[in-house]
Amino acid sequence: MIVISFGLQLPSLTFDVGDDQLFDRVVDLAVAGQEAEERSSARPSVGPASRSPARAERAGTARPRVRPSSEEGRVDVATTEELLARVPLFEGLSKKHLERVARLATRLDAGAGKVLIQEGATGHEFIIVLDGEIEIRRGDEVVTKRGAGEFIGEIALMEHRPRTATVVATTPVALEVIDARSFRGLLDEEPEIAEKIRAASKERLAQLESSPGEA
Repeated sequence: MIVISFGLQLPSLTFDVGDDQLFDRVVDLAVAGQEAEERSSARPSVGPASRSPARAERAGTARPRVRPSSEEGRVDVATTEELLARVPLFEGLSKKHLERVARLATRLDAGAGKVLIQEGATGHEFIIVLDGEIEIRRGDEVVTKRGAGEFIGEIALMEHRPRTATVVATTPVALEVIDARSFRGLLDEEPEIAEKIRAASKERLAQLESSPGEA
């Protein structure tokens, strides 16, 4: 089961997805929902009562995201900015810059066993792991495992090449997904983030020459 949360709207939408369906189909739904919300938020507002969640976020009045925890009856409450601030990639960013990143991202919660990236596929998104563990595979070989604070998917977007590995969630995971166009805009407007991502991409590409790959 994959839970999709668009922006700060509650409740989340839930989809049952078969094991043979790729994660990028769910990402497409999420990004489409995000774009629809952005179009809606661009319409004139007649007062505070009609303010959309996206507009409320920009005004600093948005509610925090609420995500069910693994323990029945409990929830984890945190703003997207607070979650992103814990990711090393965004270390040192101001609240204003974190808010910008948060507006670009779409939250996806996926169950263990879900394919997040498929080797050989065209890359359409950059993924940040907020919680849980993922496994990087090339062919039948497990290359490495990664956890909270890691990011994946940058090589295909920056190098304009197919995905170089398959990525599978080995535990339930909480993700922030940024589509390709927004990702490139982020690199242009946030040079500190761009430098970190390019450095990681260069290192991972170098590893491809001597070992199985990265996503």
